[in-house]
Amino acid sequence: MTFDLSDAMRRLAPKYWRDETSGRLRETVDAYLSGRKLTTAEIGLLRWYLHQWVSAPIWKANPHGVPEDFDELVRSAETLSTREEISRWIHRALDFGIDPF
Repeated sequence: MTFDLSDAMRRLAPKYWRDETSGRLRETVDAYLSGRKLTTAEIGLLRWYLHQWVSAPIWKANPHGVPEDFDELVRSAETLSTREEISRWIHRALDFGIDPF
C-alpha cells in the first residue's frame, strides 16, 4: 500500500478563499485588500475565513513543532471585529509563516 502524501495534505489543509463558490468571500477579500470600508457582515465573513484557515490541522502537523503562542493566534481569530484587528492579526499570522491571502 502506498501513502499519497498530497491527498493527506489536502485533507489537512485550510480551504482557500479563491476556491469558495458563492463569490461572497472573494468580494469580501477584494474589499479588504483594496482598502474599501467593510460592512459588519464582511468582517464576520473574514473572521470566519481566517479562523478556519488558522484552525486547519496542517499547522499542528509541523514536524518542527508549533510555537507556544500559536494557540493564542487561533483563539484571537474568533474575536476579530474591526479592519484594524484583522490587519494586526494577519501580520501576526505572517510571523508564523501563515499567509491566508
